Amino acid sequence: RDPPPPPSLSLPLALSLSLALALPALLPPFLTSPTGQRKVSRAVSEPLMSHSSGDEASSLQEQDHDQDEAAKKAAELARVKSAAVEAQVSAYQQKLLANPLLKIPMVEQVRGKWNRPLNLLPVHTDFLRLFPGMSLSDDGEVLWSSYRDQSKLEDHVSKETGMKELFCLLAERDEEDMLLVAWVRRKFFEYIPDGASLQGAQTPIHFRRLLRDVIPEDSSVTGVLKCLNQAIAAPAVMILKLKCMYNKINYKDCRGQWDCSISYNDENVTVTHVKWEESMPKSWEMGWALQITLSRDGHEITDAKLTVKQIKWTAPTSDEAKDALRMTLKDYFTPDTLETIAY
Repeated sequence: RDPPPPPSLSLPLALSLSLALALPALLPPFLTSPTGQRKVSRAVSEPLMSHSSGDEASSLQEQDHDQDEAAKKAAELARVKSAAVEAQVSAYQQKLLANPLLKIPMVEQVRGKWNRPLNLLPVHTDFLRLFPGMSLSDDGEVLWSSYRDQSKLEDHVSKETGMKELFCLLAERDEEDMLLVAWVRRKFFEYIPDGASLQGAQTPIHFRRLLRDVIPEDSSVTGVLKCLNQAIAAPAVMILKLKCMYNKINYKDCRGQWDCSISYNDENVTVTHVKWEESMPKSWEMGWALQITLSRDGHEITDAKLTVKQIKWTAPTSDEAKDALRMTLKDYFTPDTLETIAY
């Protein structure tokens, strides 16, 4: 039998094969060489890469634009928030400056606090804080000084004994109740034991009971004690902060620099708070005084006066800063209240 004929190719396929076989012979020689093929490949790929680089640059520009828009929106939001905060601060400032207490004379503000009962004032806590800086004098003679001044109080005397002696000396000046001093000597250590720490958590509670049970509300001692707390000095602090130096000069209190003196004479009793402040940043210290005058029997406040005692420059300070502080003080304090300013 005859072998089967080979499969026949379709016309299109045959033409394609013929063209593929004949094409290398038709092309120029440099296109068929390896160097020519590399050049052709480069010529085809460079436009594609250039098109890709253009797309990337466009994409980067869009990202930069988006970032700029986001930054603008964030800045606008921060500006709006800042304006809102400034409006709130301004409203708060106006509210503070409109405080009616700033328009009330100092003596009336102090008297309003002093008229409260002893048990409604923070004497039981503040007396213990102020005790290290207390002193007592009569007609110019120093009778008692706190344990901060070791030249006035012997080292072996405890703080509790010193406090008891101060109470006894105050009671001795109550001419209407001659038995009060004996009562204080007898009962004091029952409430504040000798050798107990005045910094203990229970001490204010025991001290409050002592004031309630031992010191009569109508005694001259009570009148003096009601002046020995931080609440009575709050009007002075508010005037300095809000009316005198508010939004002008920054300062803070000097820690541990708050002294109280009690002075008796034939006509009255004077309780003076002397407190020191320091600038921020520190360049000066200022001591101000709140002087409260009571009748001799301690039943009435007759006067209250805020004064600047002294200013000490603690660091090199420009003349402009010194003048600013002086002018700020002179805007409120009269010349007689600026007692001793060390320029």
